[in-house]
Amino acid sequence: ETGDAFCQYTVGNYYYWGNGIEQDYKKAVELYQYASDRGHKDATGNLAMCYMKGNGVEANKEKMKELFDLAKTQKSFEEI
Repeated sequence: ETGDAFCQYTVGNYYYWGNGIEQDYKKAVELYQYASDRGHKDATGNLAMCYMKGNGVEANKEKMKELFDLAKTQKSFEEI
């Protein structure tokens, strides 16, 4: 809710893996997208993997490649 990319990425991981909450790939994708839009490299990479596997979104190899290319230009959590 606060727009913190690291928090959005982290909560996205909880939803993706069902860590302490019910697994929800669509919610994970939503949170990864928010964090990616704020420049979080790891969230963008995870979002790309969702598009590769079709978890929470329709599988899309072009979108996956686009996201992996974007991640190369972004910063990791340690650099933000």
